[in-house]
Amino acid sequence: DNLKGGLSRRYSLIKQLQGQGGPVAAFDLGGQVRRVGTTQTEIKLQATVKGLIEMKYAAVGLGADDLKLPAVTWFGAAQEPYQGRTLPLTCANVDIFGFDSGATARYRTVTVGDTKIGVTAVLGDSYKAGIKNDGITIHPVDESLKQVLAQMQAERCGGYVLFSYAGPE
Repeated sequence: DNLKGGLSRRYSLIKQLQGQGGPVAAFDLGGQVRRVGTTQTEIKLQATVKGLIEMKYAAVGLGADDLKLPAVTWFGAAQEPYQGRTLPLTCANVDIFGFDSGATARYRTVTVGDTKIGVTAVLGDSYKAGIKNDGITIHPVDESLKQVLAQMQAERCGGYVLFSYAGPE
């Protein structure tokens, strides 16, 4: 809450860890925006997206406020090639214009060192009522996670990461 330094602080940490010689993979839970409905927020999102891509984030989840922005904004941000890369939006139970659109993936696999890691995120069912956005579909968490876990297990991941944008329960 109220982090200071934003993207530049993240970038410094990643560079520091890379300088120590070990494998590094960056992930983000989501929650890129704090306000919705303004052009300024959409511009900030685009700048943040470019920063996450520049830092080579392997997976980025979706927060509840993120999903209050128009779906087309997220679709554009996810698809906008920046230096030949796109934003790896990841969520087991939230899709933007369908999972086949390419804007979001249900999970990602990332190789860190010698280990293949399956990464996914979920948006808690309690947030569903607050998001009324054409183009965004929120599926039940339990059902979505069962499907995604089976797919990651089939890919023989050596580890798993779950980002949960939800309450403790």
